[in-house]
Amino acid sequence: MSTFLKNIFITLFCRYNSAMITENNGNTASQLTPLLKQDILQGVFAADEKLVMAKLKKRYDVGIGPLREALSQLVVEKLVVVEDQRGYRVHPISGDEMQDLYQTRSYIEALCVVQAIKNGDVDWEAEVLAAMHRMTFATAN
Repeated sequence: MSTFLKNIFITLFCRYNSAMITENNGNTASQLTPLLKQDILQGVFAADEKLVMAKLKKRYDVGIGPLREALSQLVVEKLVVVEDQRGYRVHPISGDEMQDLYQTRSYIEALCVVQAIKNGDVDWEAEVLAAMHRMTFATAN
């Protein structure tokens, strides 16, 4: 599995929220990095999209210094690539990487179902059956 996909895999289950950001007592770049990372992984910025500094400054309300520092950190994490004299782009993803990502996600989801069944109690099972009944009813109408 590529480093890019490993980063997505790790971040898939580690969503950042504002509480985590405000608990971080670091500088603006350390607060900005997880926000940018979240936006990239959630598709706010498309694969291979040019990251225009002026738009990023406005979106995150930060200066150029912290923005460059945050982007440099994401270069290290292989989520962003730097182009000489052209700025930054979201890391492009190939068809093979996308297939690998979807296959990995299906394995994780299957594991989650197995664990849910293994650890579920009678109340949980009743909720699952009720949800199945509601979905069956909804598709019949």
